[in-house]
Amino acid sequence: MAESELVLHEYRIGGRSTTTTLPDSLLQDCLSLVETNLADAYAAASSWGWSASAKLREMQTRGLHYLCLSTGTDLAGFASYKVTTFGTPKRTVVFLYELQIARAHQSRGLGGTLMDAVEKAAVERAVEGGRTDAEVCLCVFNANAGARRFYERRGYTQVAEDEGEDAGPDARYLHKVLASSRV
Repeated sequence: MAESELVLHEYRIGGRSTTTTLPDSLLQDCLSLVETNLADAYAAASSWGWSASAKLREMQTRGLHYLCLSTGTDLAGFASYKVTTFGTPKRTVVFLYELQIARAHQSRGLGGTLMDAVEKAAVERAVEGGRTDAEVCLCVFNANAGARRFYERRGYTQVAEDEGEDAGPDARYLHKVLASSRV
């Protein structure tokens, strides 16, 4: 399918916003995509394990934003993230919960398209808050070498262990600082 046929939709879970609420059927499609792509990785991660009900609860976290790429009724991929402020001085931090691309749509640049949109949203939220930079943080399985390479090519680096929570033995936190001049 040509990339030009893809449509990007933005949704949100709860909160006051003009953004459309994520429909339950699309949330289920997103959950199915996570399960298809990562259930084995979760199961192999001895400290986490896979639980569809636990993942669904996480995916329903109030304030999550969803960017969904679709071709008609076919979900090609999605990103979910939450905006917060953190640290002293305060900085805008977007935590990427999920970046998932359906296998039939992988290796077509869709992950980059979604990450561009997430990074743009991070910078826009920083500017709205009167800040000059923003940060995107995420957690990636150590065993997911392809995802680690993808993020590293985009300039993401590992968060120092003393800078945040420990991701445990099966994953690592990555981050990237973005200047507001990127918008």
